[in-house]
Amino acid sequence: MSHLLRDDKLELRPTSGSEQFIGFGVFFDDERVGTIVLAPAPGKQGKHEGSVRWNLSDGPGKALAAKILTMVIEYAFAELNWTRIETRIDEDNTDDWRAASLSGMRKEGILRQPGAKSSQMLLARVAT
Repeated sequence: MSHLLRDDKLELRPTSGSEQFIGFGVFFDDERVGTIVLAPAPGKQGKHEGSVRWNLSDGPGKALAAKILTMVIEYAFAELNWTRIETRIDEDNTDDWRAASLSGMRKEGILRQPGAKSSQMLLARVAT
């Protein structure tokens, strides 16, 4: 079960989840500005690794994205005992790439996509 995460006017409130994910509603000054989800990796890896995905509105959500990501990543390391967390971001999404980078995630590579779809960057952070 996830816990309420709070920092001043920013709150990450647990949403109903499942074994496949741990979700939070993101609130700033009591206004919902998005969501963020942790997903354990499949199988045994899921005990120690996972991924993060987010959807934040323009305005406060985008402005606080790095802080929101940092809070969730630190929660995954401290409370879930994960040792690695990753995300995939469309190569042309500079807002999300910047937020992930500011939260300590580092680029590990490019995942090429067939057709017109843009490539994705793989970013990750380890607990140590």
